[in-house]
Amino acid sequence: MLSEAIRFEAGHFGVQVTIVQPGTIRTEMTEREQKFVLPGYAPLVEQYAERFARYRQRRGSSVERIAREIADLIERRSPPLRVPVGLRSERLFARLTPSMLGRLVRSPYKW
Repeated sequence: MLSEAIRFEAGHFGVQVTIVQPGTIRTEMTEREQKFVLPGYAPLVEQYAERFARYRQRRGSSVERIAREIADLIERRSPPLRVPVGLRSERLFARLTPSMLGRLVRSPYKW
C-alpha cells in the first residue's frame, strides 16, 4: 500500500515507483539466519526447511540474473507498479491471491 500511495502522490513530479518481487534467489542467506522454533511447530519447520533448501538449489535464480532483470527494469521509460522477477512459476505465484497460495503451500506438509 505504501508503494502504491507514493506512486500516486509523487507521480506527477516524475517519481516512478516499482515493487520488485524477486522470488527465490540462490544465496546462503537462509543458512545464516537465526531460527526460532516453537517445539510444537518443529516437525513442520524442519520439513519446510528441507524442501526449501532443495528447491532453492535446483530452481532458485542466480543473483546475477535478478540483477540483470532489475537493471533492465530501470531502463524502462514507464515501468509497471509490480514486477515479479525470476522463475516463471514464481511469477505466476506472485499473481495468486493469499488464500490460493496458502492452500498450495500447506498441502504437502504433515504434522
